[in-house]
Amino acid sequence: MTSMHRIARLATILALSLSAASCLHQARVERNRAEADRAEAQAELARAQAAAIRNGEAPAEGEYVAGDAEPQPPPAVVEVAPPPPSAVHVWIVGCHEWRRGGWVWVPGHWAVPPRAGAMWVRGHWRRRPHGWVWVSATWR
Repeated sequence: MTSMHRIARLATILALSLSAASCLHQARVERNRAEADRAEAQAELARAQAAAIRNGEAPAEGEYVAGDAEPQPPPAVVEVAPPPPSAVHVWIVGCHEWRRGGWVWVPGHWAVPPRAGAMWVRGHWRRRPHGWVWVSATWR
């Protein structure tokens, strides 16, 4: 092997090493960005929940309604989801929630799941011996 071939081979190895390092750096940057987006979204959600509680908008947990049939919500409002704020956000479809004896429309929104594999469960009625109990939406 001539010295020219050795130099060319070393140059190729060096170029491949730099390319791999660049790819690893880019992957780290993207992961850090996604983690920052998740942290910001969780902080925004916590602020929104705190504001709702301060304003008395928090849903009544376990509100009981007597009767043989669960109350039926009004027709859903048609919504178009805006672009997601980040790749980690999931769209929570808007729906009617039972609050303080009546239906309230809760608009759809982007949210960050609290953990990997978490699923959003919509609010729903659960049959009890003497009526129905509203179970608020939550992550599972």
